[in-house]
Amino acid sequence: MHIKLRHPALVTATLIAVTASLLAGSVVLTPSATEASQLNSSAQYMRIETPFEHPVDLLDAAQITEVDGFEVVAYRIENSEVAGEYSLGGGQTPAEYRSYFSDRFGTVPEIVAAITLQPSATTEQDISRTPVEVAAPELDAPLVPSDAPAVQDQTAAAARASDSEAAERSALIAPPAGLAWAPDTADLQIWDNGSTIYFGHYYQWTGPDGYPYDLPDHWGMEFGIDVYTDDPILGTRPFCSMGGSDAQDYKHRPFAKNFGYSWVVYSSKIGSQSMSPINNALLGAYADYNDAEDACNRNSITIGLANPWDLEYDTSGAVRLSIDIVAPQGLDTKGFIGGAVQAVSRGMCEDYSWMSLTDCMGVYDEATNPGTGPSKLSRATLSAARYWKGPDLAWVSNDYGTVPPLAY
Repeated sequence: MHIKLRHPALVTATLIAVTASLLAGSVVLTPSATEASQLNSSAQYMRIETPFEHPVDLLDAAQITEVDGFEVVAYRIENSEVAGEYSLGGGQTPAEYRSYFSDRFGTVPEIVAAITLQPSATTEQDISRTPVEVAAPELDAPLVPSDAPAVQDQTAAAARASDSEAAERSALIAPPAGLAWAPDTADLQIWDNGSTIYFGHYYQWTGPDGYPYDLPDHWGMEFGIDVYTDDPILGTRPFCSMGGSDAQDYKHRPFAKNFGYSWVVYSSKIGSQSMSPINNALLGAYADYNDAEDACNRNSITIGLANPWDLEYDTSGAVRLSIDIVAPQGLDTKGFIGGAVQAVSRGMCEDYSWMSLTDCMGVYDEATNPGTGPSKLSRATLSAARYWKGPDLAWVSNDYGTVPPLAY
């Protein structure tokens, strides 16, 4: 295992351009952290997590810039109650993200792995995952649970309180046919933070007739917000064009980029009415960076759960899930948005367990395995046909999306 340390003076510096490495007799480009994730849509690269021997502080982890000659693009976060990733090139330095995380959760992120992009492999033997030795003390950073929402969540909390009648109605409504697995309530926010775009997700399964446990086996869920550009970009990724010419910067055009974003997931704990998190490492949380065959004018910023039945309910009988995303800004300042929760097959991940979840989740579908999934695979949280624009927008979608969303 070969690792390369980042010089302390360069931790917050801009990551430099493309380097070349010789692999299997041919030159393969190893992109910079800022650019590498864009290549996922062409299926040239796979996201590989290489574990550390023990959890470390983000500032210590950020000293490691390469693993086996491949540039580190992100670091895996797994505190006892939060899971996610900090991504390089996403608009926040390691120190800035560490401060953001501390303000949000009352502790610092525990980093358990480095993430690299490596040329697509066909067998597990093609991938190196030997644990990395880190010359830093082991970190144990428990959360400091708080009933008080973060600043950006206070508006959402007020909206949920003022919309209590709608929430009670959702609890009484039976799920539409095929959607018993879907959350009855979705509360979403998009804020422009200057150099980054914040996406806040809150989902609730009130029950008793609808819970994530109603999702068929071998299926997971993805929670996404779509951001559209007004630019006339045509085609499906990665074959995009505008005005008859190639449009290679299609990922940069919407107001938020769908690569290089940092994210965390957490949920309610049994016996707690607060947003005190549980161990989300069990959920198989991942970012869906692989956007091959998506429309060229749309950036989908999506987080998935491979094992959503590991979400736990609280004393009220509700299941709650929150997702925080900090994404780099795109070229647009505004854009149309949409959103949905989707059921996605886990079949390919089970057949090829060594693959990254972002590359194997949702590859098999009802066409591949007819009759294995729910009769409805998507629960809309906002139709793009409503032509609502973000950022700086928040809305609530109640009753499994069967009633119009409410902006606030």
